[in-house]
Amino acid sequence: MELSLRIKFSLSRKLSGYELPAISKQRHVSGYAPVELEKYELFMKEIFTLLLFLFSFCVYSQKVKSAEEFILAEITEIENNLIGKNDTLNFKTPNGIVCLTGITPKKFDGTYIGIIYNPTLEDVKLWREWISKYHGKFYYEATEINNSYYKKVVVEYEKDKFRSNYCK
Repeated sequence: MELSLRIKFSLSRKLSGYELPAISKQRHVSGYAPVELEKYELFMKEIFTLLLFLFSFCVYSQKVKSAEEFILAEITEIENNLIGKNDTLNFKTPNGIVCLTGITPKKFDGTYIGIIYNPTLEDVKLWREWISKYHGKFYYEATEINNSYYKKVVVEYEKDKFRSNYCK
């Protein structure tokens, strides 16, 4: 199948000033001098290194809460709810702290969904004292509950005796 003379002439006129990289024996076909390419490549490497550094810095700068900080944050959330600073408290939040500390609030409600604790500021104070007593003995442990994995907080409160924030 041969191209018509009209198409050949049109293509040859359009491509007359260009060297195609597949046929060219020259090393730098792009039209840029080799020095300019080296500067550009160096600049791109510096930009890539900078972006990689910024990305890794952002990833590693995100602080993961320790197990103790996590429990203290939950206690602070309960305290803020009692004071009136926070209106959105999960009604099951005190249950995990009760399981962990063993300190049960005086007010609670037994319903069809389980026990719901209503802690007071005195209970919050007792929980904080208990947490400070066992400072440094908290850690996370992965556990499987109903075919799903969760991080639970565990504390060694006596030699070889452990409690977690997950009640069975």
